[in-house]
Amino acid sequence: MVVGEKDAASAGSLFDHLATKNRVLTMDWPSAAQITDRDLPASIAHTLAESGVDRYSVIGLSSGVPIAIGLAILIPKLINRLILISPPPIATSDAALYEDLSKIEAPSMVMIGTRDRSGAMDTGRLLRGKIRSCHFAMIYDADRDVLSDRPQACLIPIREFLDRGEEFIVCHESQIISP
Repeated sequence: MVVGEKDAASAGSLFDHLATKNRVLTMDWPSAAQITDRDLPASIAHTLAESGVDRYSVIGLSSGVPIAIGLAILIPKLINRLILISPPPIATSDAALYEDLSKIEAPSMVMIGTRDRSGAMDTGRLLRGKIRSCHFAMIYDADRDVLSDRPQACLIPIREFLDRGEEFIVCHESQIISP
């Protein structure tokens, strides 16, 4: 499932590529909706449960990152993998949400462009430090909209992470790429 900015230029391309091997659910909600980043995950979890979807991976895009985090905190046993792309600065989100990051059980990956000057890098470092199994992927020569700037550079690690989990990630202890 992907939550976040569906209007991002390359988000549709990401969805198309992922859909070749995965079932992709995208969600949209009115920007003026009177629902908070803390309430929306409960609504999403309820909707998915009623639809018979029991375990899934979640990709949060930009403004959808807090919602993806909220979902992973609310129902940690149901999330296979968590991918957070270009997270917004913490100051623009509900700071209390970030107090519960240790409750996230899913292997996670934060993806940020090296030219992103929005504050995503600081948020990414916080996420990397507080989520138990979180990896930090920097996409070189990419700005805030990494999916538009470097679509293939994003797609490859996203697909690998969804397919193989942490097996493709550089090990923390040895810095050797795992088989």
